[in-house]
Amino acid sequence: MMRAYHNDPELKATYLSRVRAHRAADEIIHAEDVEWPEAFLSAIPVGADLSGVWPAFVVRLLGDPTYGVLRHVAHPNWQEQRAAIETVLHLYEAGIPPTARAAEATTRAAEAAWAAWAAEAAGDAEAAAWDAEAAACDTEAAAWAAEDAAKPKAWAAAAAWTAALAATRTTNATA
Repeated sequence: MMRAYHNDPELKATYLSRVRAHRAADEIIHAEDVEWPEAFLSAIPVGADLSGVWPAFVVRLLGDPTYGVLRHVAHPNWQEQRAAIETVLHLYEAGIPPTARAAEATTRAAEAAWAAWAAEAAGDAEAAAWDAEAAACDTEAAAWAAEDAAKPKAWAAAAAWTAALAATRTTNATA
């Protein structure tokens, strides 16, 4: 479990002291509220459970309609990349805890999707198709790995997503 300030009051005091020193030295960017950094650090209790912060951040980072990553892969040529990103997003939305196997498979899926894009950009359609297929397999492996570690309720969500993704990829591959 991730704990705020590593559950150490002295560490929090150190960071607050530093931010106060920066403010006193007029080293905080004036476009910001110069009181904000101290208020932010002060508001987080020592030892607070921060384990939910990263998953919530990932969902927002990837899926936000205005600022999220998905808005950058809307073009039809980026479907493999979008599918890999959506898989990660949906796993986090379903509350499926990341595991080492899932993280590794997700990384392989992202790398394969990037390779598919690079091959397509180079005009090598056959290589792009193989890389897209590899991304689909790795993405499915990530979903299965995460599903193995999830609660029964999350299992159903991951299985449904994997089936829908496989059906979409099969439809796209035959189209």
